[in-house]
Amino acid sequence: MPIRSNFFLKYFSLVFFIIYFFIGLLIFQDYGITTDEEFQRFSGFYWLKYVLSFTTFNELKLLVDAKFNSISGFTLPNPKNYPVYGVIFDLPAAFIETLFKIEDSKKSGADIVGSDDLIEKINNGYLSFDKLVATPSMMGKIGKLGKVLGPKGLMPNPKLGTVTNDIKKTVNEIKSGQVEIKNDKDGNVSFSFGKAKQSNEQLEKNFNAVFEIILKEKPNNIKGNFILSSYVTSTMGPSYKFKAKGAN
Repeated sequence: MPIRSNFFLKYFSLVFFIIYFFIGLLIFQDYGITTDEEFQRFSGFYWLKYVLSFTTFNELKLLVDAKFNSISGFTLPNPKNYPVYGVIFDLPAAFIETLFKIEDSKKSGADIVGSDDLIEKINNGYLSFDKLVATPSMMGKIGKLGKVLGPKGLMPNPKLGTVTNDIKKTVNEIKSGQVEIKNDKDGNVSFSFGKAKQSNEQLEKNFNAVFEIILKEKPNNIKGNFILSSYVTSTMGPSYKFKAKGAN
């Protein structure tokens, strides 16, 4: 009888939480909360700790305690300054952050971190950044900035790895020198290999490194010239034709 009772308590709690979670998804309209909104995170982990106190999920309890303790020391601002999500959303959001090991983007190494405030700033003309990384949950809002970010090549894209839940890993890869090589159906290839503040020697070294990678990708069945023409340009500047070293 005691074994059956423990089994019932353990799995009833799990089923109850899953049902509660999906109710939250169905009735709540704004999924834009991020791990940077400390007020909501504090609320979510507070209630998640409370729910878990009735279960025997000890490992999960330790993870939640660690996350809660990492944010519980700050002074709560006036709740009126924050969107009112409520526990019906905060609790599932805290559970998802723990379950999928989503990192706080403030600790990811990103130079600028934000959510609704940053979106508004970008919409007002702020574009002083080279890459924009976003979580899938934020893309509904960021998508409205298509006319602003699209022409600059700054719109987050899942195919380029800039829409991800692993913000820390993506930021580290970008800062370590990751280069995006883009091509279209007509065979045009484009990539960024430096900044105007870098020396000519640094820019040349960067270009040659990327260019060698492209040459190595030449299919064996292609005969003749692989690179027909080469151009270099600055952002929004004129282009200059040149013959790249190593091109056929």
